[in-house]
Amino acid sequence: SIRPLHFRREQAMALTAQDRIELHEIMARYANAVDVDGREEDLQEIFIANALLDSPMSGKFSGAEGLRQFGRAVAGLRAGRIGRHLITNVRVHGDGSRAQIKAYYIHMSTPAREMEGERRTEVTNGGCYDCTAVKIDGRWWLERRTVSVDSK
Repeated sequence: SIRPLHFRREQAMALTAQDRIELHEIMARYANAVDVDGREEDLQEIFIANALLDSPMSGKFSGAEGLRQFGRAVAGLRAGRIGRHLITNVRVHGDGSRAQIKAYYIHMSTPAREMEGERRTEVTNGGCYDCTAVKIDGRWWLERRTVSVDSK
């Protein structure tokens, strides 16, 4: 029989269509949480308490205190700027309790309205997200988020 070169056996409990929608949604919620309109509390609704975050842009953070530090670091990075993350090519695989999410991202930045001069939006960086999500009490949460930046 013909099969793909990278054939994987089906896992015990494949992701449902609803799981896939929720995993895509959590990435959209993440983008909103770290953009100009995001709040630190938004991150607490996305990540589990002992989450691990790693990025060459913002640093490494773990646990509840690390998540708070990450929120403050991101707020500092976007000071005076309107940031927008575009997350694309989202791929998910896993089972009913754990999932791997891989996606591309592009980050754009525009000076805030209060800034003097011409306001021009520019692409500031792009790269990939590699995330692990866990389902707890019927809800998906991010457990790990690793960023690779193309220009670093």
